Formats: sequence, structure tokens, C-alpha cells
Amino acid sequence: MDCLQLDPLETCAGEGVHDVRPYLQLGRRYQVRVIGGVGATWSQGGAAHLAGLRRALGLLEAGVDGIEIYETECLARTSHYRWILPLFGNAPRLKAFLAESNLDACFPVTAATAFFGYDNHSRWDPRGWTVHGSGGAAL
Repeated sequence: MDCLQLDPLETCAGEGVHDVRPYLQLGRRYQVRVIGGVGATWSQGGAAHLAGLRRALGLLEAGVDGIEIYETECLARTSHYRWILPLFGNAPRLKAFLAESNLDACFPVTAATAFFGYDNHSRWDPRGWTVHGSGGAAL
């Protein structure tokens, strides 16, 4: 194995316990690149952009070797969100953008929006998943 890509799944209770440090330690020990993941939910706009970018910056500062954005092909077409994609992999530009933009003022991250940037198959709801139905929490 020459690369490990971390999927940004979250616990059903939304506890935010996905710690990348053990993966980074193992990767360094065995010369395996570790790529951090940002889920497609970042593309919802506004607060989702802010939460996704903060997640990417946290992963970069933790020491991942790069960022993989789940379902980026959905944004490969002409999209008004294309401008944000280069920021995910460039920590200095991302940090400067977050410091200079007014996204925080316009879209404060709250408990209701903090899940953005995790995988869209994750669920921040203690009720968990159901095998019935075809929407919402259905598998």
C-alpha cells in the first residue's frame, strides 16, 4: 500500500471523534502517504463552505499529505463554486482566505451546520440509520 485516503465519516451521534493522528503516525512509520478527506456536503454553500474549508485546514495543519474531496466530479462542470476548490489543498492561501473573508460573519458555524465537510452518508443524529424507506436516514 502506498497511500491511505481517510474517509470523513462521522459517528451517528455527531461526537466529532475522527482523529487522524494515529493514521499519520503509521503512515510516517511505513512511508505511506495519508490523504485527508472532505465530504461532498461542503458544496451546499454558505456555512457549508466555511465548515468544509475549516475541516480541510485542520487536516492540512495536522500533517496530511493532501486533501481528497468526495464527489468532486459533481463540481467539475461549470459551477459557481469552482473558485473554492484550489483553496482546499493550499494551507497558506486557505488560511489567508479564512482570515480575510467575511464568511464567519455571514455564515457562523453552529451545531446545525458543523457537520458540513463530512461525508454525506454520515449522520449527526443519535437516532441513527434505518433500512426502511429511500430518503433521509434510509440506507
